[in-house]
Amino acid sequence: MPEGARRLCTLERTPTPGGSLRSPIMYKLEVTPAQESGSARKRRLDRNRQAEERAAGKLLRGAKAAKPTALDFEQRIIFSSVDMEQSELSFGMEALEDRVLMAQYSRRQDQRDAAAVLRGDGERACEREEKVRAAVHLMVGREADRKWTPTGKLRRVCDQCKRSYAVTSLGTVRKHSGC
Repeated sequence: MPEGARRLCTLERTPTPGGSLRSPIMYKLEVTPAQESGSARKRRLDRNRQAEERAAGKLLRGAKAAKPTALDFEQRIIFSSVDMEQSELSFGMEALEDRVLMAQYSRRQDQRDAAAVLRGDGERACEREEKVRAAVHLMVGREADRKWTPTGKLRRVCDQCKRSYAVTSLGTVRKHSGC
């Protein structure tokens, strides 16, 4: 903006019911330039008013709900899909053994930790629930040999093209172009 500048303004948010503070809302106001015509002044004041209204509206709406993380999907799988009493029936044990062997030498520390829990390495004895969590962690992913997708949907092999796809809510393989 010629011979003009902008000033950064903030509106502070109120604390959430949980006690956390959300980050303030930032917006910019245009500062009066040295030489400004009457119509330019009106346009500048109108832009400033609109910026303040948008910031106030954003403040009233509050923060958006956070997207579920991979950990949230894994928790959902543990509580909805895995039977804690007979967890061996929830997993393909051969596929899980392969995943453990691959995870032992993975670059990712979380994969190596999960493999160590399932192998029983370390000083302490792992609880059944911790082993189930580690198994679910290893069986969630994008690869075809995984049991669940990253969004927590069950995978099943298509009878015609023999590729693994997510299952719909009706229990059928989702529509795909591989066949």
